[in-house]
Amino acid sequence: MDYTLAVKQALESPESLATPLLAIVRKSFGDDAFLWDPTTIYLEFRDQFAAEPAAEVMDRISAGQVVIAGNGFFEDISAFLNICNTLAGGAPAFGVFDPVEPEEAAWTLIEVSLLRDMLPFAPTIRDYVRTILAQDGYSEDQYPIFRCVLGGKTPPVGKVIAQLREDGQDSIGQFVNGNMEALVYQMNQIPGMDSVLLELLHDKDLEDLASLVPPLTLRV
Repeated sequence: MDYTLAVKQALESPESLATPLLAIVRKSFGDDAFLWDPTTIYLEFRDQFAAEPAAEVMDRISAGQVVIAGNGFFEDISAFLNICNTLAGGAPAFGVFDPVEPEEAAWTLIEVSLLRDMLPFAPTIRDYVRTILAQDGYSEDQYPIFRCVLGGKTPPVGKVIAQLREDGQDSIGQFVNGNMEALVYQMNQIPGMDSVLLELLHDKDLEDLASLVPPLTLRV
């Protein structure tokens, strides 16, 4: 598929996930664009790709900018909740309390770990995650991805996803596996995105990540 058409389709789809969208931003405008006003990014997309980005797309890009350019996700419970709601498929709920489910938190933690290095989380965020896990009957050590919030060293994201794919038949595993398959599929629809994904993954193992969602594989 033509690159411009593929990008236009991704920008206009409300189902597009944050990682492919942020890869488009980086490839199109460079890292400086993560500091731009979202309105500027929207106008540039209209100009370069004749696209009318979906509201959900701009919400996820804006949330991704907050994740990449600052530390609010790790320090402020409101930022954490809004980013989880946005990246996991919903929308930000500024000014009202919109609880985050364990499935949404797990996916957001994985996607954030793909986009940047993780930092220690504030006590209020740790307490919130402990509460929602307990309410849904999960133990704190059942899914390694939550270690980055609750304390302790988080294993490489590829191993986290592998464990979810192998053992995760509950709602968390199903939600994360579905989103991971969608992420790889969406990246594969845009020519040249594999090299951008390599940059976004930092020191993550791309081959291990791609092998987790057969038959969809990243072009390398």
